[in-house]
Amino acid sequence: MKLAQETILITGASSGIGAELARQLARRGCRLILTARRKELLDKLISELPGGVERHQAFCCDLSQPGEVESMCRSIRESYPLLDGMILNAGVGGGFNAFAMDVAGIRYQFEVNFWGVVETIARLLPPLLERQAGFIAVTSSLAGYRGMPASAPYSAAKAA
Repeated sequence: MKLAQETILITGASSGIGAELARQLARRGCRLILTARRKELLDKLISELPGGVERHQAFCCDLSQPGEVESMCRSIRESYPLLDGMILNAGVGGGFNAFAMDVAGIRYQFEVNFWGVVETIARLLPPLLERQAGFIAVTSSLAGYRGMPASAPYSAAKAA
């Protein structure tokens, strides 16, 4: 798939894989909608991209918060009715200790790594289906295929 001159949402865009995808897609002329929890990093990234703030937009959103996801998706649908694709890249990890289970931490990993993806797709998919065009890519992990030691919640969330 050649991605050029398209409008693309990237979650988890403030660092790592998401930031690098943003750099590469911006060089291909794509209009980007970048989301992450750290707005200052998103703003810095956008200022460095070809087209800058005139071409790209940042949304601060914690994918573990369904209300924030709903608000972000509503804004995206209003501003970008012809969204071409989604790269759902945001993810969080964390260790696991069976002797001191952190239920809140486990829940947080599932909220971001699984439910954040589901919520975003559910809210932004209808226009893609109506147009019968577009794509969705979800960043996963090899941990989703085979659990990693001390990473049971992360592996389970990625498998989901």
